[in-house]
Amino acid sequence: MVNIDKGGNTVVPTQPVRIAVCHVRQAGAPAVDASALLLDARGAVRGDADLVFFNQPQHPSGAVRHLGASEGGGQLAEWLEVDLPRLEPAVERVVIASSADGGAFGQVPGLYVQVSAGEAVVATYRVQDASTETAFVLGELYRRGGEWKFRAVGQGYASGLAGLATDFGIAVKQPPPPAPPAPLPPAAPAYVPPPAPVYVPPTAPVYVPPAAPAYVPPAPAAYVPAAPKAHVPAPAAVPVPQPQAQHALLERSGHGDDVLTVEVPLPYGPVIVEAAVARDGYFGVHTLDRSNDEDELLFNTTVRDFHGRALAFAPGDRPLRLRVHADHQWTVRVLPVAAARPLAGAAQGVGPEVLLHPGPAADLRVRHEGDADGDGYFGVWTARPDLADIDDRELLVNKTGRVKSTVPLTAGPLLVLIEADGPWSAEVRALPRYR
Repeated sequence: MVNIDKGGNTVVPTQPVRIAVCHVRQAGAPAVDASALLLDARGAVRGDADLVFFNQPQHPSGAVRHLGASEGGGQLAEWLEVDLPRLEPAVERVVIASSADGGAFGQVPGLYVQVSAGEAVVATYRVQDASTETAFVLGELYRRGGEWKFRAVGQGYASGLAGLATDFGIAVKQPPPPAPPAPLPPAAPAYVPPPAPVYVPPTAPVYVPPAAPAYVPPAPAAYVPAAPKAHVPAPAAVPVPQPQAQHALLERSGHGDDVLTVEVPLPYGPVIVEAAVARDGYFGVHTLDRSNDEDELLFNTTVRDFHGRALAFAPGDRPLRLRVHADHQWTVRVLPVAAARPLAGAAQGVGPEVLLHPGPAADLRVRHEGDADGDGYFGVWTARPDLADIDDRELLVNKTGRVKSTVPLTAGPLLVLIEADGPWSAEVRALPRYR
């Protein structure tokens, strides 16, 4: 991990990276929102779509996403994901910004930004000088000499997110001024009573004046209500998962049964659970649900020297917890889904695995040798790396024993999930060209 000071920079691998904007949870502190701005060579956005935040969580290119918020270990975090290879050539920089809702950044304890690539944390910048600012440019990803770098910027704005956005070419709409109040109706004319009748002795006829016309007040002017102010919703607080200084989100070794908790706050979504057992005997791992009951079965084996990977789902609103059943020594690691093993042409292994197919639509040729008796289960699924539910996957192969099969793959990025009781191989074959 690289700790950098304000103004410092470091090289970032050209691959999907995750950025966490984190701070210590403290009662009464302002809520912190994270956002990303895609800038061209002018240092400006090309349009409103180049701002990615909680209310516009994905760029049209799919290269930048706001993943949401999480908390754990006394930390709050908001996650952004930037797929550097997918960024359009016109995008020269991706600015990582944040805003404070309900106060200033001087009231936000322990503010920092962290960049992770695959299993590794590649950069951490801690803000030390925040005071009255209500918006911050924390850092930026930028192109330099054919590679990508991350720079710690640390520039604050007392004018809030609107001032920051304006600096980068976003026109911030202001609510229209209220309409002037409607004029009051004219005052009614003062009533002037008719003159009193003159008294005439009884011998004279009594004068009776004509009846005064009934007073009809003028119609009041039509009431025109004031135009309501445009409602601008307050930005919601989005915490982010706090990446650790370690390559894995969790790494634990033990003997026998145990319960593991991933203390790092993770966004809602898939992660990879990797397990290794040095001897034979039973080994099984389940996820635990909100009621602390066993939920998804990840591993269930008696294979000697077992090693495998499986896909699990981080719940987002609470820590990911795993229950281990084991007869002997074991090691379990939890990894980001970006750590999936690349399926570059061909792959082989023994037991369960999580592969990543990054290329175009193709055919997948798979083989399974079966277990020691030539039997055993073999299954293949595909899923998008951003799947919304653990069941959002497509079953391609579901057989037992020795298997030789060819199945279609859609264009990547695509996770290829393998469940196998014996040795297996997988080969990507290009589609034939059509005129």
